[in-house]
Amino acid sequence: MIVYLNGEPVDATEIDSRKHKFIGMFRPPQCPRFKADWICPGCMKIERFVGEETLHYREGCFDVPQYVGITIS
Repeated sequence: MIVYLNGEPVDATEIDSRKHKFIGMFRPPQCPRFKADWICPGCMKIERFVGEETLHYREGCFDVPQYVGITIS
C-alpha cells in the first residue's frame, strides 16, 4: 500500500508511529477513469462497467493516508 510521507509517496512499511504523525486522508482532486473490468484499489471489488469508479471515489476508496515526520526539539 502506498501512503504519503512529507508529501512524497512511500510504501506503508516505512511508517513508524514513533517517528511519524498521521495528519489525514488525501483524495485525488478528480475521479480516476478506468475501462471495464478493473479492481478497486480500496475495497478490491471487481467492477465490470465503465463509470462505476465514480461511486468508489465518492465512498473514499481512492483516499490515501498522509503522514509527517515528528521533530523533537
